[in-house]
Amino acid sequence: MMCLTIVSSFSFISFSQPLNRTELSNLHVNAFAQDSLGYIWIATANGLCKSYGNSYSVFFYIENNKNSIPSNNITGLYVDKNSKLWISTGNGVCSMSKGRYEFQRYSKYNSTGLEGFFLGFIEYAGKILTYGYNGLYEIDEKNKILIPHLKVDRQAIYGALTDTRNNLWITNGVELIKLNQSLSFVSKINVNNSGNVNCMINYGNDILLGTESGIKRFNPSTLKIIDSNLSKSLNDLRINKLLLIDENNKLLINTKNKGVLLYDLRTHELKNNDNHIDFNDIPSIDITTAFVDKEKNIWIGTFDRGHFMLSNKKKIFNENKNLANQFRNKFVTRVTSDRYGNMWIGTRYDGFIFYNTRNKKVLKYNDATTPWLSALNSNFVQEIYCDTKNRLWIGYGNMLIVCKATQDGKVLLEKTYSGTGNVVTITEDTNQRIWAGSSDNGLYIFNQDLTLKQHVTSTVSNSNNITKIISLSKDKMLFSAYMDNIYIIDANTLVANALNSKYQNNWSNAVELRLDNKNNLWIGTYGNGLLKYDLKKKTLKQYNELQRKDIVGIEYDKYNNIWASSSNGIYRISPSSNTINAYLQQDGTRGNQYHEKCTFKDTYGHLYFGGNTGLEEITPDNVESDKLDFQIYLTDLKLFENSIVPKDGGIIEKDISLTKKLELKHNENVVSFEFASVNYDCQSLLE
Repeated sequence: MMCLTIVSSFSFISFSQPLNRTELSNLHVNAFAQDSLGYIWIATANGLCKSYGNSYSVFFYIENNKNSIPSNNITGLYVDKNSKLWISTGNGVCSMSKGRYEFQRYSKYNSTGLEGFFLGFIEYAGKILTYGYNGLYEIDEKNKILIPHLKVDRQAIYGALTDTRNNLWITNGVELIKLNQSLSFVSKINVNNSGNVNCMINYGNDILLGTESGIKRFNPSTLKIIDSNLSKSLNDLRINKLLLIDENNKLLINTKNKGVLLYDLRTHELKNNDNHIDFNDIPSIDITTAFVDKEKNIWIGTFDRGHFMLSNKKKIFNENKNLANQFRNKFVTRVTSDRYGNMWIGTRYDGFIFYNTRNKKVLKYNDATTPWLSALNSNFVQEIYCDTKNRLWIGYGNMLIVCKATQDGKVLLEKTYSGTGNVVTITEDTNQRIWAGSSDNGLYIFNQDLTLKQHVTSTVSNSNNITKIISLSKDKMLFSAYMDNIYIIDANTLVANALNSKYQNNWSNAVELRLDNKNNLWIGTYGNGLLKYDLKKKTLKQYNELQRKDIVGIEYDKYNNIWASSSNGIYRISPSSNTINAYLQQDGTRGNQYHEKCTFKDTYGHLYFGGNTGLEEITPDNVESDKLDFQIYLTDLKLFENSIVPKDGGIIEKDISLTKKLELKHNENVVSFEFASVNYDCQSLLE
């Protein structure tokens, strides 16, 4: 009998490779390539890396091992039509056959042992060619040798391309050299007056040249080089790489001195952003290479800061970079808005802050900026709420203060209440009375004229720690009392009754309440996670699928999806499709830990959650379908917990991801598989 164990491992698991790392082997990146399974390979100045999204398999040169790469300085990568990966290095070239993690080296014809410095590859006239210092070579795969076709003494071939007439053009920086399909020399053009050529790209019937002094245009028919009709602002760019994107309507310009720029070939506009992609996010101006993968994500390699993947998908988190940066690394405790659409943000250490959503103006109110706040001996905002009269009710330290807010963000103190304790929740009923819940003093109810109507203590509930209060209906309010129960209280008679004593143990630690538009009450708790209570059917559902059991904030979007913040990440729950997505810092959030009840939804449907590392903005419109098709690949085969390495005549002769048939002996009966799905910009959706 065979014991077959399937071991799943999603979101870019680690393979059994010579060396696995969580960081790139070197921050100087020279090239990218994508293999037939979708994995991205990265050439660095010290090692060859295969990316799994949040980890790497790294290959190094191993002395006296002919199956290792010939040098750690990886200069170029290329995947041919047969899915073979070619690698150029500072000491020769090699290939890695599809399905094998063994490297085959190729020696120069009549080699003396020093293989030379190679820079890249091109397929032309049915041949694989490689180029670099000292010339252009044809790769003889059968005999594993490099056959010279064009020598350039004491020079290097920096680039090659095939024009629209199927001629091969190569450049040594100062010349453009034309070869025919038999790889015979045809002609050459001196480009010295146009600046050294670093790269070439086809553009219509012409060739664009990326040089040390901008972009030049070369006509292969007339053999003339002219200044391109592109913007003159490109002339001071030292260009390393050119790429056509967006159906060839835009030119991605990668430079040594100005970072990444985008030139719109239709509008002739030069920009540093494209839709939701901002190239200023790349913390380097020295760009060495760029690559567009099968998902149309853009990969940028730098000289000094490693690589960056710019997703083709719209950003779910922090589209408003100005807002995100204003509150970066501030401990945000509360968010609300006034009648003018301005945002008011409370913090733990910096008081409260006004943010004008139209002109981005910021005003700060704390003990250092506001004299009357300095007397309160605290900058901790525990709650902030704007009423229908545009007054701010603020739980400030262990006091409650009321301010009148103006359209331009000025605040005028109207009243201070002492003795309320820590006010952590505030709302307004249909009669415009303010209800404030304290963590140690029960409920306070205030009239419109700011007079105290009623102080409700433990005679109503069994706890004075009121964690959340919301309006349930015209005459009913709903509040949670910590370590006790959830209560419905009549707004007029102040008679309170337990919502449902049957579920008291489930929600006794409730800290967040949210009514959706289908009359469901969503409850965030410490210890019992997320709960949904159907107010009509009086039934309770507990979401045990969530990894975190501390749910501290809840909002819902216009698609009726629930968003819940926790002590470690944000969850998106889709009741209609019964799917759950978890989002952590690796998925684009600024942090993982969020604060109690710190949620907000603006008039555009954007959601906000605050926490230890700032303010998180969410754009639900940018979330793709819950069901995305991912190709699943086997990534490891183990017998008796030992990984099986492909070899001729072995159990598998090529990588398990490419193996179609597996035959085992009767005593090879403890088998396990690992598998993964490759998608570099949707890690949280791999389930």
